[in-house]
Amino acid sequence: MRKYTHTYLRTEEGLTLLEVLLYSAILAIFLSAAFLAVQQMFSFRAALESRHEMIANEELVGERLQWIMLQASRIEEPAPGATSSLLRIATFQSSTSPAVFSFSDGQIFLSLASSTARALTNNRVLIEGFEANHVSSAAVSSTLEVRIRLRDRARSGATSSIIYTFPIF
Repeated sequence: MRKYTHTYLRTEEGLTLLEVLLYSAILAIFLSAAFLAVQQMFSFRAALESRHEMIANEELVGERLQWIMLQASRIEEPAPGATSSLLRIATFQSSTSPAVFSFSDGQIFLSLASSTARALTNNRVLIEGFEANHVSSAAVSSTLEVRIRLRDRARSGATSSIIYTFPIF
């Protein structure tokens, strides 16, 4: 006698519901991790660009201050012992005298030889404060301190402060 054993060959044409759910969950986890990584990359890039803008503005204002202070013959404003948001410097050269640094509408402006004031800072950075302090320490010498506070317009958390000190003889 012959025994017949029935072997059922499974011929599937697709995936079971459990397999589809499992693959969907794995894909969702992978995609959410990729999305978070890309989002962090863009956030880091924006913060880096913001910081770069503030540093570039600080450097430009600092370079202009140093350039004028190398030519300075006297500080006209602020008076010794006073603080002002306007800095007027008489120079030895008529093409730059007087040099006037002013603070208005969140920007720092420079005017040379009574010409039209030009912005030294761009519109991506907000200048929160510009103070020139003429410290008189003795009858012979004094010091000029210039304080600048900056804030990024796009990212309110990014701020910077810098103090420039110049001896006056």
